[in-house]
Amino acid sequence: MLQATRRTRGKGTRRGGASRASDTDGTAFATASSSSDVLRRHGEVMAMVRVTTEETEHAVENNDESALTITRQTEHDDDGASRQAAEAELNSARTELASIREEELRFATSIERTRKETARVAEELTRLAEQGEKAGAQVRQLSARLARARSRLNAATAADEGADAALAELSMAVRRVEEETEAAEKEKALTERETRCVAEDAERVAAEVAAAERRVRRAVRELEAARAAAAAELKAVLDGGAVVARAAVAEASERSSGGNVTVPRVEYEYLTGRGEVVKAAAEKKVAAAEAWVEALQAGEKEMAMRADAIEREIGEHEEAEDAAERETQPSREPARAGRASSATPARKKSSERMHRSSSTSVARKPGSRKALMPTCLGRN
Repeated sequence: MLQATRRTRGKGTRRGGASRASDTDGTAFATASSSSDVLRRHGEVMAMVRVTTEETEHAVENNDESALTITRQTEHDDDGASRQAAEAELNSARTELASIREEELRFATSIERTRKETARVAEELTRLAEQGEKAGAQVRQLSARLARARSRLNAATAADEGADAALAELSMAVRRVEEETEAAEKEKALTERETRCVAEDAERVAAEVAAAERRVRRAVRELEAARAAAAAELKAVLDGGAVVARAAVAEASERSSGGNVTVPRVEYEYLTGRGEVVKAAAEKKVAAAEAWVEALQAGEKEMAMRADAIEREIGEHEEAEDAAERETQPSREPARAGRASSATPARKKSSERMHRSSSTSVARKPGSRKALMPTCLGRN
C-alpha cells in the first residue's frame, strides 16, 4: 500500500509538474501577448516553482524516511524480499527525484526565458512609450501647425474676399470711368463740331461784314454822286432860270418903257415850280440816303453784337473742352495749353478784324439781313 501511495503521489507530482509546465508555457505565450499578463503570470509561476520544489524535497525526505523505516522493520522479518522491494522502491523514488529535478531545470529554463521575454517586453514597452510620447509631441506640434495654418487660411480667405470686393469696386469704377470717358469723347466730338461750325459761321460773318462794308462804301459813293448830281441839277436849273429871267427882263425893257416885266404864265410857273421840285427831290434823296446810312449802321451794330456773342460762345466751348480733357486726360494738359495759347492769338486776330471791319463799315438794310446763327448747328 505504501508503494502504491508513493506511485500515486509520484504520478500526481508528475501530472502536477506537467500541468505546471503547460501553465508555464501558457504563461510565456500570454507574456508575449500582453505585458501586464506576463508580469502577473511570472509571479504565479515563481510561486508555483517554489511550492513544487518544497513539495518535491519533502516527498524525497518522506520517501527516504519511509524506506529507512521499512528497512528497519523488515530487517528481522524478511531480509531478502523486503530489502529487494525497498531497494526497488528507493530506486523508483530516486528516478522520480531525478525526473523532478529535470522538470525543475526545465522550469528554471522556462522561467529564464520568461524573464528575458519580460525584459524584452519591458524594453519594447519603454520604447513604445517613448515612441508614444514622441508621437504625442508630434501630434501636438502638428495640431499647433494645423491651427496656425487654419488661421492663415482664414486670413487669406478674408483677404481674398476683400480683394474680390475691391476688384468688383475697381471694375465698377473702371466701367464708370469708361462711360465717363466715352461721354467726354462724345461731348468733345460735339464740341469740336460746334467749334468748327462756329468758326465757319465766324468766317461767314466776317465775309458778310466785309461784303457789307463794300456795299456801304459803294452806297456812300452813290450817295455822294447823287448829292453832286442833285446840286449840279439844281445849279443848272437855277442858272437856266436866271438866264431866262434876264432875257425876259431885257426883252421887256426893250419893248416897254414901264418898270413892269411881262413873263408868260407858263414860263413863270415852270421857273418857280421847277426850282421847288428840284429842291424837294434833292431833299428827299438826301433824307433817303441818310435813312439808308442809319439803317446800315444799326445793322452793323447788330452784326458786331452777334459776332461778340459768337466769340463768347467759342470761348465757352473751348473752356468746356479744356475742362473735359483735364478731367479725362491730365497728361495732355500741357499740349492742350499750347494749342489753346496758339489758337488764342488767331481768335484775337479774327475778333479784332471783325471789330475793325464793324467799326469802319456800315451794315446792310434791315430787310436784307440774315440771322447770324451757326447753320451747321441749326441743321443738326
